[in-house]
Parts: sequence; C-alpha cells; structure tokens
Amino acid sequence: MNSRQKIGGNRCCRKKERGFTLVEVLLATLVIIVATIPLMDAFFQGTKWVAESREMITALNLAQMELEKLKNIEYDELDDLEVAGPVPFEEYPEYKYQLFVEEYDSGDDETEGVKRIKVTVYDADTLKELATLVTDRGDWR
Repeated sequence: MNSRQKIGGNRCCRKKERGFTLVEVLLATLVIIVATIPLMDAFFQGTKWVAESREMITALNLAQMELEKLKNIEYDELDDLEVAGPVPFEEYPEYKYQLFVEEYDSGDDETEGVKRIKVTVYDADTLKELATLVTDRGDWR
C-alpha cells in the first residue's frame, strides 16, 4: 500500500462518521443560555421574596409582642406610654417601633372610655414601615 491510497481511504471513512460542527455546538449553547436566564431570574426573585417575608413576619411578631406587654398596663397609665419617635427594640436593634395611644371617639356613647393603641414597626436603617397593628382597649371593670 502506498501512502496515497491510505490517505484516500481515511477520507472515505471520515465522511461516514457523524459529529457536531462548531456552529451546532454554539447554537446549542446559546439555546441553553437563553433558557437558563429566566430560571435564574425567578430563583433570585424568590430569594428576595423570602427575605422580605422573613423581615415582615419578624416585624409583625415584634408589634404583637408590644401589644401583649400593654395588656398588663392599667388603663389610666396607657397615655403615659406613647412613644413619639421610632425607638429601637432592645433585643432587635435592626427594628424600631412607634407607639400611639389616643381616645377612640366614634360619636356614640358605646365607645366612651375606649383607647385605640397603634404600634408601627420600622426598619432601623431606612425607617421603612414594615408592619402596623391596631387594637382598642376599654376601661371595662
């Protein structure tokens, strides 16, 4: 066998072998990237929502905790507890709260002696309002 026959023989066999061209590989890679980008965006958005939900649940729990503390306070002492500016929680300094106490007056005699208590929880850094809880407390003895 001479060298020309050998080369020609390999060329013949290569035509029968199937493989991917560079263009096909690049197109397949592009399709995978285009399909993956929305999935990654959904993943990052979901992570953001989980963090925001955790922050909101913590804020609601802190507001509820403050309202629970007020249950043990005498009715006449509630007005003295009003907090004008947002103050940080002792155990959670990343949150601040503001407490409002006001006489509830709807114009009828049934609401006489009722105070409305409002607790608002803020993010300590941005002062963004995270949660607000409102309850009414009467002087019922």
